[in-house]
Amino acid sequence: MLSKKHTIKKKKDFNSAFKQGYNFANNLFILKVGKSSLDFSRFAFVAPSKIIKGAVDRNKTKRIMRACIKDNDYAIKEGLDIIIIAKENLKYKKHKEIKNNIMELFKKSKIIKEK
Repeated sequence: MLSKKHTIKKKKDFNSAFKQGYNFANNLFILKVGKSSLDFSRFAFVAPSKIIKGAVDRNKTKRIMRACIKDNDYAIKEGLDIIIIAKENLKYKKHKEIKNNIMELFKKSKIIKEK
C-alpha cells in the first residue's frame, strides 16, 4: 500500500494533473503526468466502471497498479503528479504483464530516474 502522502487526494490537484499534464498510452493504460511543487511524487489510480464492470474487479485492478508502483517507487522522479487510468478489462491479465505495461509507459514518459 502506498502511504497517504503519495496519493493525490484533493480534487483540484487531480484536475490540474488531469487537464494540464502530458498524456502517454499503451494498449492497457493511459498515463497522465503533471508537475507539482512537492519534493515527492503522488499517484492516483482510475478504473472506470464503464470499462471494468464489477467493483471487485475494479478494486483488484487498482490494488495491482498500486503494487507495481510500490515495487518501483525508488526509480520514479520526484515532483510529479501521476494518474494511471485502466483502458480495458485487466481481470484476465497476469500481474507481470500489467507491471511490464506500466513500466513501459514510465520509460516512454521518461519519469524513471536514470542510473
